[in-house]
Amino acid sequence: MSQTVGVSVPVPAPATQPSPAGRSWGRAVAVTFAVFVIAGLAAGWAWQRYAPVARYVVEESGGSMNEEEMTRVFGPDGLFVSIGFLTAVVLAAALFWWLRDNGPQAVAVVVLGSAAGSGTAWALGMLLGHEPLDPRLAAAKPGDLVAAPLELHGWSAVASWPVGAALAVAIIAALGWRQEQVGHDQPDGAAGHDDHGPGPFGGQYAGGPQQAGPIQQAGPFEHGGPLAGGPSSDR
Repeated sequence: MSQTVGVSVPVPAPATQPSPAGRSWGRAVAVTFAVFVIAGLAAGWAWQRYAPVARYVVEESGGSMNEEEMTRVFGPDGLFVSIGFLTAVVLAAALFWWLRDNGPQAVAVVVLGSAAGSGTAWALGMLLGHEPLDPRLAAAKPGDLVAAPLELHGWSAVASWPVGAALAVAIIAALGWRQEQVGHDQPDGAAGHDDHGPGPFGGQYAGGPQQAGPIQQAGPFEHGGPLAGGPSSDR
């Protein structure tokens, strides 16, 4: 007598697919960084194109800089800060308004994206506008003016992008919180409101509910009393 033994074949689990929320959040992060990097490319080109660099006067022994040119030494730093701060404020405000429903991680994404834009602007500006000074001084003639190399004299200028982005995020977050507080403080309706409340005079016939008072009997000199001129009961 033979017996049949059933063998269960394990069914492979279906591959997990990323949730729509995860896909949308990843797309939002990619868009944020892409916007800041593209803005950094434009800002870097504008920085190296319009930065007011100082100039050296070529002499026999090398090059020197007069007082007027020394006032322009920090011109590239000022222009980089101005362009970066304004660009970061505008872009961060728009992007954080778009991502405001994603919680605190939206703040980190916007600020980190602005830092990427700042690095991109600095790298492109240095690539296009930074030229070594010594070879140009050696090739120039006495009396010529040679522009100083484009550079930042402090890394604090690079922080202008994240500072502007953080400021824009803080302002929008504060405005949104204020609107939520105002919405919560408004009452839904006046509880116990009576449409037929007391009128302007607060009297019995002012539109309010009338209550029955105690019945008063007529006095002796009032209408209907025994001394009010009516028929007497002695007659």
